[in-house]
Amino acid sequence: MARVAAGSPVVLLETELGIDEHRDFDLRGLPNVTSAAALMTPRTNLGVQLALITGAHEFLGTCGGLAWLAPFLGVPTVAVCDSDEAIALHLLVARQAGRAAGAAGFSLLDLRAATRAGVIDTRMSTT
Repeated sequence: MARVAAGSPVVLLETELGIDEHRDFDLRGLPNVTSAAALMTPRTNLGVQLALITGAHEFLGTCGGLAWLAPFLGVPTVAVCDSDEAIALHLLVARQAGRAAGAAGFSLLDLRAATRAGVIDTRMSTT
């Protein structure tokens, strides 16, 4: 994320609402990174996230609901995954629907391939 933020401002769509088992990475202190958590309430979080995505130049996120939606809002998207087994059908449908609707670009970043190629190191740092 530090590399991405070095090139352009990053807004985190984190909610800190603890709605499900997913947790956000702690990216506080990274230059050029802002959290939108203070704007989020259970009632408004999806509307806030959609408004922020709509105004974005690009979307980078995990492969899930918002990543499928961003191209249809006209925002070029890079969706990160570590397995395509659970998303293969979603990916096929999203790409076909995106082409038919004239959606913005959608690219999948497979962490397994990037790690094997030595492009990234996915080990978590504790420092």
